[in-house]
Amino acid sequence: MSRTSIGVTSVASLTRLFARRTRRGVTRLAWMAVVGLLWTTAASAQTGSVVGTVVDSSNAAVAGATVELAGPTGRQATQSGPRGAFTLSGLTAGTYELNVSLVGFAQQRRGNIVVGSDRVDLSTITLVLGSVTDTVVITASRAETALVDAPATMSVIGEEMLATSPGRNYADVLRSVPGLNVIQMSARDINVTNRQATHTLANSQLVLVDGRSLYLDFFGMVMWDFLPNNLNDIKQIEVIRGPASAVWGANALTGVVNVITKSPRDTPGVDVELSGGFFNRDAGSTKG
Repeated sequence: MSRTSIGVTSVASLTRLFARRTRRGVTRLAWMAVVGLLWTTAASAQTGSVVGTVVDSSNAAVAGATVELAGPTGRQATQSGPRGAFTLSGLTAGTYELNVSLVGFAQQRRGNIVVGSDRVDLSTITLVLGSVTDTVVITASRAETALVDAPATMSVIGEEMLATSPGRNYADVLRSVPGLNVIQMSARDINVTNRQATHTLANSQLVLVDGRSLYLDFFGMVMWDFLPNNLNDIKQIEVIRGPASAVWGANALTGVVNVITKSPRDTPGVDVELSGGFFNRDAGSTKG
């Protein structure tokens, strides 16, 4: 046999061997794809949901309450609807803890909620009025005073409320304050007014950070960009729901919003937050 015949035979053998291994590889990939699809379908079929209704002590529906569920896959939050109903869906099987909060009410927690592939109905969750004796404010009189003794009508958004709120900007957070009219002019600019309609460049509501005004006299507007972007740095937000010019001057004609930040001694270590989203309102964040 000539060298040419041997060479052709070797090439043909290698070609058949390569084709055989290629078919085996394609078959394996196909089986892996089928197994992955079956696993994904089975996993999606095992997701459950949690439903319930938030009411107050008089059994009236409570709208706008923040409902947060913490479990094996992290945290998921929503708000109660006009009739107090809420739904948290797409939950993997496991044990969860529910936290319900709203300004003016004590937080309600419910643990050991076992979620499987079915819907878990929590029936009603009753919110009771929170105690104001332990909350200390400084905006009403420029001195530390118990909220119950404050010489003005006030609302306080505490640290726990900020941590569980699904809102990621000040407009969403302040909308839960009674009597406060909040509008969002753009992706970064908002306007807040108490007890009246809000308009562009509203200047009758004083905004403070740790007691320092954000109002710019030259432009006649409040620079909301000067507020801390990370809500994790906020200790509490104190809102005076009425005129406070006797204490804070003419710009506090309709009220005051005082953002109080945390002391570095209260937050040792490093806090990193990553967030992202699209041009619509779909967004998410995580911290660690």
